[in-house]
Amino acid sequence: FTATGVRVFDKNGHSVELGPDGTTITGPLFVTGPVIAGYGTSDAVNLQTHVHPTTPDGPSTPPTPGS
Repeated sequence: FTATGVRVFDKNGHSVELGPDGTTITGPLFVTGPVIAGYGTSDAVNLQTHVHPTTPDGPSTPPTPGS
């Protein structure tokens, strides 16, 4: 426990901290399921399926893996 929440850490320096302003993850994050910002809202965005316009007025294309 910390003064403002809970922190879990390992000997490699990776940690997950839950505090009053949110959750902080330190170290690599590997996710097998979807990562969705704004979950449950009308403007939710899925990390893997969101698109970007190729030009300001152009068509939308998926993000480039590894970029």
